[in-house]
Amino acid sequence: MKSLTLLLTLTIAGAPVLPLPAAETPPNVLMIAVDDLRPLLGCYGDSFVHTPNIDRLAARGVLFERAYCQV
Repeated sequence: MKSLTLLLTLTIAGAPVLPLPAAETPPNVLMIAVDDLRPLLGCYGDSFVHTPNIDRLAARGVLFERAYCQV
């Protein structure tokens, strides 16, 4: 019994370790939803509200200007 345990241990310990395939990186997605029904942001043409960071983000990404939902 001891020799079987020793043989099994050596077989498992001596088995070559295969590298796992590299996983693909998931897409980097950020969705900002506003729930006041009015897009008062500079990227939508509002000159009163000063939102430089959101405007920069909208310029680099996708800005939905005609997204409608039924309320």
